[in-house]
Amino acid sequence: MSGQGVSNAVVEGCSGALGSVIAMLATYPLKTIYTLQALSTGESSAPEAADSGNKLLSVLRFMQQYKLSTLYAGLPPNIVEAALSSGVYFFFYSKLREMAVAWTRSSKADGSGAESRSKDIGMLASLLVPLVAGALNQLTTMPASVVATRMQGYSSLPGASKGQRPPGTLETIAAVFRESGLGGFWKGLLPSMILLANPSVQYMLYEKIITMMRFWKEQRVAAAAAAAAAAAPAGGEDSKKPAPKVTLSAFEVFAAGALAKIGATIVTYPLIVIKARMQASSKAAPGSSSTWGTIVDTARYEGVGGFYKGLRAKILQTALNAALMLMLKEQLHGATKTALTCAFSTPVVAVKAPSAAG
Repeated sequence: MSGQGVSNAVVEGCSGALGSVIAMLATYPLKTIYTLQALSTGESSAPEAADSGNKLLSVLRFMQQYKLSTLYAGLPPNIVEAALSSGVYFFFYSKLREMAVAWTRSSKADGSGAESRSKDIGMLASLLVPLVAGALNQLTTMPASVVATRMQGYSSLPGASKGQRPPGTLETIAAVFRESGLGGFWKGLLPSMILLANPSVQYMLYEKIITMMRFWKEQRVAAAAAAAAAAAPAGGEDSKKPAPKVTLSAFEVFAAGALAKIGATIVTYPLIVIKARMQASSKAAPGSSSTWGTIVDTARYEGVGGFYKGLRAKILQTALNAALMLMLKEQLHGATKTALTCAFSTPVVAVKAPSAAG
């Protein structure tokens, strides 16, 4: 943050972190519910099957079964994880996408002044940019994810009773370190790295949906402007007005984010279950210490259905969370930009990365 102004990537990271924290607070009980469903095995899942025909009944049943403190177990590390994860992700995403836009312009001798937000970087770059940003993000924020999942899944651990208050953040950190050392804070890293396909697919779908929405809106606006110009007197002011700049509404961004996240979640959900079971397990639960061991045990004792436990609650939570986060990020971007500009008394770099809107 030198005299050249506040980096756009910093603005993107800060607005993404703020949006993610607010979205997490709004959807956290659903996150706990799908985590508990994903961790349930064999006999413990029988009551859930009875409610499987009704998603709302299943969610209400869990909310009735567990205390409010249980539904919000692990909130502090999850908030930290959400802020760090989104902040780090959008920072790297913005930087990498700006590099991709610059490379595309130079390779095609494109001298257009279009913002990187609206610049198409192609299918391959649309997959690689979130993939690399996600890898850097996972390595940075995995410890907070492990602690949060362990706290959320505490009631499923051997010897834990549902009425017992979950351990605090520091207690959980100490338990993870005591059982597995520093490596325990990166438990589930392999499936997490494979799960990078989720944000890659999500943001590829998101950019394509946003591009289509913007195109359709531009077509409607252009048609309306042409009709107004044709109806206006020749040489009048209305006949000379250019078509207004097209911007997507908060609801349109929300809908695009939800659709993209639903598609990505359905494709990658089995790995989400494996990752959650590995991170929530303790040494008292043998067979869950390795990725392959967890996959084999799940397939042996629960069949294919075991890899999709909690899918409906996950879709509900993750679609709402992603849509809220992207919508809030867009709404907060301007305020964050202004606040950082005032804080550092320098203008913000003009180019704005399109991590959340295409």
